[in-house]
Amino acid sequence: MKPSTVVLLTLASGAVAFPWLHADFADNAKRGLEVVKKDPELVSLLQSLYQDQLQERDDFFATMVSYTEVSEDDSDSTLEKRASTNCLPHTLPDFLPSNITGLKKFPEAAYPYQDPKPSDQRGPCPGMNTLANHGYIPRNGITTVAQTVIAAARVFNMGAALGTETGLSGHLRFKEGDASGTRCDFYLCNGDNHNLNGSVFLDLQDKAKTYGGGQYNVKALIHHSAAQYQNSRSKNPNFYFLPPSAALTIGATYFQAGFFSNGTIGFGGVANEASIASFDGAFFNDNGTVSYQPEQIPPQGWYRRGFPMFLSEGVDGIITMYSGIAEILGEPELFGFNTGTAGDFNGQMSLSSYGGSGNYGGTTVNGTICALEETLYANFVNEFNSVLSTAVGALGTVTSIFGNYGCPVPSGAPAAQADTTAPGYPKPSPCTLNRMENGLDQCSPDTNTYDRFNSKSVPFCLNSPSKVAASSNPLPAPGNI
Repeated sequence: MKPSTVVLLTLASGAVAFPWLHADFADNAKRGLEVVKKDPELVSLLQSLYQDQLQERDDFFATMVSYTEVSEDDSDSTLEKRASTNCLPHTLPDFLPSNITGLKKFPEAAYPYQDPKPSDQRGPCPGMNTLANHGYIPRNGITTVAQTVIAAARVFNMGAALGTETGLSGHLRFKEGDASGTRCDFYLCNGDNHNLNGSVFLDLQDKAKTYGGGQYNVKALIHHSAAQYQNSRSKNPNFYFLPPSAALTIGATYFQAGFFSNGTIGFGGVANEASIASFDGAFFNDNGTVSYQPEQIPPQGWYRRGFPMFLSEGVDGIITMYSGIAEILGEPELFGFNTGTAGDFNGQMSLSSYGGSGNYGGTTVNGTICALEETLYANFVNEFNSVLSTAVGALGTVTSIFGNYGCPVPSGAPAAQADTTAPGYPKPSPCTLNRMENGLDQCSPDTNTYDRFNSKSVPFCLNSPSKVAASSNPLPAPGNI
């Protein structure tokens, strides 16, 4: 396993699953560093997980050499037996995966869904919330590094290194990023950037219908992200969209198709509404609105992707999404911030200029990875209150971080990324500074408030099911708009 996996794991405390809810984030992270440094069993466990995932990837693609899409008569019929009555209605037609050979099916009887209690901690990440609601991590939301990474690998097939850097535990920021794929901006919704926003989800549904052929695929996600970016920038006077938080927000939006698809994205899996809505906690009301219910694994049945998503695919998602958004809006410099007036945007850089020049620059996987490393390890409060740079020095692994990608040793962030004059610049001590309209702060365990519960795990209805080609839900690739 790359050394980066171990170091990046330390971003989460040894006993904190939702660190964005904690006032003492920096102290927790520092304690987490000590936990990992002094826990050889944890390091060994993670190394073993990474090797197992590499083997799983190789086995999957060896099988794909002889893969041909199956006909309806040859496919598994379990999902086609879903109910059309006594079920939750949804709008778009259903698509069934065309390849489920060897895929692991969920839900698992040993991990039943349970409604979260008022005292349980949840956050803005639907994937993490799903893990807690099923008990893959402790249901109270307090977990360890090992539990989180192993659970994300088990349920979503998230690569070990990705899971600790840009994935579920990559939400180590003081507020959910502006222009989120499922949440409202902190400053646009009176501090509520934790709950699923019905209007935001309806836009996602509209883009799936208009651009995705009914699927919540990469093309639909690009158009949805472009709309969310434009809305936030034009309405939020404190709009803040600089890396790494902006890049991670884009990446998290790609996860909708990358992780929540039924089956394997690019290999016969489908980003169907019934799966996406279940993981996001969306409930479709008769009046056309969307309500928020706790996230859960699709009770109607769902197949996990067949190979792990490693860092390179996650960054491919960022590059593809960013490039598509920029092309749709006709503006390459998406990174920047509003100056305190809605629409008064101070553009700072594009993804290409963020990645820099040279062999590892521009909108390439290596360039973007190295740029993220440069920013993550810079000495500024933006995301991690200098914890990362301290961690790297303490562990003495600067030259080996991201070593597989040939990245240079980090030397500090460009000035634009450390511009603390931006009104929306993430604040330290979110518990005392970022209060919501109802008076709750972001450290309150009942920050997530639900409109309803699906306590009996009623499945989504089966709407006019059909199978489609694997090309209808492709892996990310620039130009796919």
